[in-house]
Amino acid sequence: MPLRQQEYRLPPEEGHAILLISHNFAQVMRLSDQIWVMRAGRRVAGRRKAETTGEEIVALITGAKSE
Repeated sequence: MPLRQQEYRLPPEEGHAILLISHNFAQVMRLSDQIWVMRAGRRVAGRRKAETTGEEIVALITGAKSE
C-alpha cells in the first residue's frame, strides 16, 4: 500500500505529537485531536476537534470566519 494511503493510529499519550499536513478534509477530521488552519504560510486558528465543527473549520480555511 502506498505510504500516502496508510493511516496510523497511536495510543493517546501526553507529550507526543504527530503533524499531519493534508488537504483531505475527511482524513484530517478522522485522525486529528487538534486542528490548526494555516493560510498563506500563517497560522489562522487552532481548535480542538471535540470543540468545533466541520463547518467552522471550513469557514476558517476559506476566510469566511476569522479569530
